[in-house]
Amino acid sequence: MINKISDEILLSVEKPSRYTGNEWNSIKKDISNIKIRFAFCFPDVYEVGMSHLGMKILYHLINKRDDAYCERVFVPWVDMEAKMREKSIPLFALETKSPVKDFDILGFTLQYEMCYTNILNALDLSGIPVLSSERTNKHPFVCAGGPCAYNPEPLAEFIDFFVLGEGEEVLHDVLDAYSLWKDQNASRQEYLEKISKIEGVYVPSFYDVKYKEDGTIEKFIPKKKDYPEVIKKRIIKDLDNTFFPEEIIVPFTDIVHDRVMLELFRGCIRGCRFCQAGFIYRPVRERSTEKLSETAKKLIDSSGYDEISLTSLSTSDYTNLPDLTGKLIEEMEKRKVNLSLPSLRIDSFSLDLMEKAQKVRKSGLTFAPEAGTQRLRDVINKGVTEEDLIKSATLAFSGGWNGVKLYFMIGLPTETMEDVEGIADLGNKVVDAYMSVPKEKRGKGLNVTISTSSFVPKPFTPFQWEPQDFIETFTEKQKTLKSKIKNKYISYNWHDSKLSLLEAVFARGDRRLCKVLLRAWEKGCKFDAWGEHFKYDAWMEAFLENGVDVHFYANRKRSYDEILPWDHIDIGVSKDFFINEMEKAKAEELTSNCRTGCSGCGLLFLREESVLNSIRVKFVRGEEVKYISHLDMMKLFERAARRSNLPISYSQGFNPHPNMVFGLPLSVGVTSESEYGDFELSYSMEPSEFLNQYNGNLPDGLKIMDAMDKTTKSNIMATIAAADYEILVSSDKKYGMDFINGTISNIMSKDNIFVSKESKKSKKDVDIRPMIHSLKAMMIYNLENGADHSDIKSNEELISNPFMINYIKGLYKYEPGILSYDVKNLFCISAKLSAGSKSNLKPDLLISAFNLLSNMELKLVKVHRTGLYIERDSRILNPMSQDALS
Repeated sequence: MINKISDEILLSVEKPSRYTGNEWNSIKKDISNIKIRFAFCFPDVYEVGMSHLGMKILYHLINKRDDAYCERVFVPWVDMEAKMREKSIPLFALETKSPVKDFDILGFTLQYEMCYTNILNALDLSGIPVLSSERTNKHPFVCAGGPCAYNPEPLAEFIDFFVLGEGEEVLHDVLDAYSLWKDQNASRQEYLEKISKIEGVYVPSFYDVKYKEDGTIEKFIPKKKDYPEVIKKRIIKDLDNTFFPEEIIVPFTDIVHDRVMLELFRGCIRGCRFCQAGFIYRPVRERSTEKLSETAKKLIDSSGYDEISLTSLSTSDYTNLPDLTGKLIEEMEKRKVNLSLPSLRIDSFSLDLMEKAQKVRKSGLTFAPEAGTQRLRDVINKGVTEEDLIKSATLAFSGGWNGVKLYFMIGLPTETMEDVEGIADLGNKVVDAYMSVPKEKRGKGLNVTISTSSFVPKPFTPFQWEPQDFIETFTEKQKTLKSKIKNKYISYNWHDSKLSLLEAVFARGDRRLCKVLLRAWEKGCKFDAWGEHFKYDAWMEAFLENGVDVHFYANRKRSYDEILPWDHIDIGVSKDFFINEMEKAKAEELTSNCRTGCSGCGLLFLREESVLNSIRVKFVRGEEVKYISHLDMMKLFERAARRSNLPISYSQGFNPHPNMVFGLPLSVGVTSESEYGDFELSYSMEPSEFLNQYNGNLPDGLKIMDAMDKTTKSNIMATIAAADYEILVSSDKKYGMDFINGTISNIMSKDNIFVSKESKKSKKDVDIRPMIHSLKAMMIYNLENGADHSDIKSNEELISNPFMINYIKGLYKYEPGILSYDVKNLFCISAKLSAGSKSNLKPDLLISAFNLLSNMELKLVKVHRTGLYIERDSRILNPMSQDALS
């Protein structure tokens, strides 16, 4: 352990607080009691890495475990690295200053291809072999995840295993497997064998790659038959029930995003054809407004930050954004906390949202038209128009804003110089929009910033087959655009096209790039994303020395039938969908967003149209199935769903189970006409179709009577509050209605009624009075041998429930002369009782109260449930009412 970095070193480097740790809310544990030590490395400097939301989530997630300790690691800036190498100080973790090489697992997050040399540098500075093949049991396992991991091949020789998809679940599986492996003192290979069977884990050393003569891939070859041919990404289903930290580390120094970041949802309903994130993070899953409001308050209170940012791929597409911002601003104003909104969708920007944000602070607004002409915006499926932009800009200027940033991309497929010049034209029209606003309404000093990035084709997008422009073409387009921008209110920034070339190479590269990456690092390449440290010439030398053609990876058009380096990775979106989208791009056709209509991408798991993919049903359980237990009934429904080919979605993990939840379990022998179940579907279907398909495969005695779309995230089991029962009882004596009603009045007048409740493990007295909401009795008579059973009545009214009438008729009709009780002494009690997880009164305990308070000796003959109710906002609701379903 490195107890302290000397003052001499820290005082000689830039921003020494990058290396000291001990920030507010950083976690300290006694490592002597820790079984698994996890070093989480962001392969960039402290202020960049500490701005990353994923690192904040996983840091606190792992540290929730008693057996694990996650510590943070960042790549030291060049001045600190020089001092560390000079003094033989290995790379260390911030929390304990322990050398990274002493940890069990070292994890890298891959946010950007231009950080790859930093990964090699971090391994070397740690004293860990750069090549995975040279590591032994004395070295940490090296893993990596994040968006760049979806094409893991350019790092295949350096990383022991990749985590694909969302880490909140899969990391626990990886750590659990490590704990078992450590107990067994097994080989390094055995641990990798074990985790290769976990969904979302890819071990590159378990695969060989064969190439064709033209340099393209012929096939991927698993080295053993039991290694998966396709590795599926891990998807988290329910964000509300997924871990999100309620406190975050507060740095001593400024970081890039120095504020609370509140993740509204994951995924994106749009389908921009250049955007990898929009596809790899599918499907869309939102956090509830209530959960977000609660989390925001806790994060602000625990951190002391004065700003909170709403983050997602497309924040303005959050379903309840106006409601959420209203709640947050009301709450944050009390705390003097600012609310910031990121880049907004041009077509979903609203004056109402602006006015809410304006209450806090008028920060600069950012819009991303992406292309300068409508034709090219249709090619990329942007789905916004020039009219949308001008309208939104005018609204912003009318609200007092005077700064707008416009993001564009040059080099997009089919782009012409007319499209490039259109960027300048659009900027001029935004200036005109500002000038059209009366001076007294608009802010002073207009500033329109146009920024262009260079198009980089990415895996898992419709443009993954397209070539990137050559550097010379990018340069020409940048010069043309710069010459067209003459308005004094417009400034222009552009991206280094040489860096974009390298990004394109590694984004779509294969494992032959490993030797290039290694050689570039040996030549001193690191911090490539930082312009002052990017060594383009050294990179080109590394390619040349290894006989690898840059243009083969960056500037070559692929055919649809070519095997791509990432074809063995499955994100859930089909290749056919990407091909179809590419063809639509060529035809300049739009694809609607996921809320407007399904685009058929192939990802059936939890589409965002939650109003369509969750169904609540009401069903009956008759005499034929009254002896089936609750668990057996669930199996029955699962098998019937399979027979019906219904699209029931399944949970993630080692033992997937169908996402179906039922209401309050019935005791064996009890029938019901009011049972409920919630079913989550992997794609939408009409409730009536769902009902008909299911009923055709259910046995006699089970029948779905109604089915409706459900949009609430609350399931039926969690919200049950009360139940109606009809309870048929008999006695050896005949009691008059006056006596029975007197007993009911006595029960209802009591403040407390204690009865003995027995379980398998204990016996205790329970006060059931608060659980009795209403009681009513009906006497049965005229049930003599040979009587006409159509006139079964009570002395007050007809018994209207057909289930109970048929049951009573059946008692005499099918068992004449052999009943164990006198049918003349039957009567029925209608009761509304508390039910559910908070308090639950079963009918047998109610009858115990009758016997206790009246010296009656009632025997249960039949229990039939006639109703179930849920509670929401202190209201008791029918589960099929709109208030209960939405």
